[in-house]
Amino acid sequence: MFIIIIAGMFLFIVTMINPFFVLPIFVAGSYTEPLQFFPQFVQYNPTMTLGIIVLAAYILHVCSAKDFINPKSGQIKFMIFFIIWMGVSSIVHGGFSFEMFKIILTRSFLPYFLFICIIQSKKQLKIITWIFLLLGVITAVYGIYQFKFNLGIYDRGVRRIVSFFDNPNALGISLALLIPFAMGLLVYGKYKARVRALILGFLAILTAGVVISYSRSGFIGFIAAIFLFVALFFKGEKKIVAGVITVICLLIAIDFFPSHAKYTMWGRLRTITRADSAEELDAGRAETGKAGIKMMMENPLFGVGLGRFRGTYINMAATSDDVKVVSEHALVAHNLYVQVGSQIGLVGLFLYLLFILSVFRDLRAAKISSLRRKDTFITTIVVCIQTSVIVFLLCGFMSGILLNKSIWMIFPVSAALKKINDHEEELSQNSKFPSNKKKPWK
Repeated sequence: MFIIIIAGMFLFIVTMINPFFVLPIFVAGSYTEPLQFFPQFVQYNPTMTLGIIVLAAYILHVCSAKDFINPKSGQIKFMIFFIIWMGVSSIVHGGFSFEMFKIILTRSFLPYFLFICIIQSKKQLKIITWIFLLLGVITAVYGIYQFKFNLGIYDRGVRRIVSFFDNPNALGISLALLIPFAMGLLVYGKYKARVRALILGFLAILTAGVVISYSRSGFIGFIAAIFLFVALFFKGEKKIVAGVITVICLLIAIDFFPSHAKYTMWGRLRTITRADSAEELDAGRAETGKAGIKMMMENPLFGVGLGRFRGTYINMAATSDDVKVVSEHALVAHNLYVQVGSQIGLVGLFLYLLFILSVFRDLRAAKISSLRRKDTFITTIVVCIQTSVIVFLLCGFMSGILLNKSIWMIFPVSAALKKINDHEEELSQNSKFPSNKKKPWK
């Protein structure tokens, strides 16, 4: 408990001095999950405690420094509606559902709002982008270490790495979501050759992490991320050239992977189209989806409650001839949309999809603004986020990834882009008309 108090005091002081300094700590905590190395602290619920401390410190900082800037993002209101509906659903079901809601508030929604409020300038955007990438690389390196020393978990006869995560699919998808950022920094025109060589190395490490996780959804997301980024970033003939270069690089990269890693990954991908049985193909995912849809239809308003999918599924299988449990592996929702709709209802799913649409609207507005000012960095980051969100939605058909930590730090960056663009526009105007120069951005 004493260590948690010290950590809380440290975070409070850091947040009061400069709230931006606390964001790298959030990113590091999200990727490395330090509590898994110190299980004795779990009983004190340090994540929630430290999150509340940071929030309180940020509010005090804003009140004293008066440096809060309204993000003016439409997605925020949809997120608030979604959170309220999730909270109402949790209160209706009570017990474990409400406890789950409190955990989600601190692990997903609190970082979301802090990232939106705190990131205010292009310099901060560059820093946080590099921090995303560095933490992803550290995560992948730890996964490579597990692969080399045959660590990880056994999943139906295959040894799979998990790195700092609790399962290999979460690892593979999280790394795949970072691939567009590595590609974006690589093609950004203002970095020198040695920096690009470093980024290329990062891209190779992230790729290795995705492949050796043996996650089918992660690998499909990885392939989609590469070609989607090329399609969205390049125009005209450059798109064709970039596509050809990408294919050549992928073919060359295949030769560098150990043979057993390539064959294992290929074997898992083959089960999508050439499985010997339905169980081999989806490990019960079809039955899970059927059960989830049934839950949505029977509970369209509030769903069955957060964290109650497993228990409800087992009860349904015991009382209904239409639903069966294929395996223990299939007791969770392996689909983002089923996961949301079954646990907080069709209304909650509708609000979540409205939120996603508002994210794309923010990104479209940010891209138009940055293109008008010929700001290549922000335009590149917009494409990176667009690609990551599309990949996330694609992977959502194969995994229940509502609480994926990477995406809850990527979403808010799209909301913060409005005030970043406004800031850059102000700087541009001030450079043209120095006499009208206003107070510098804080």
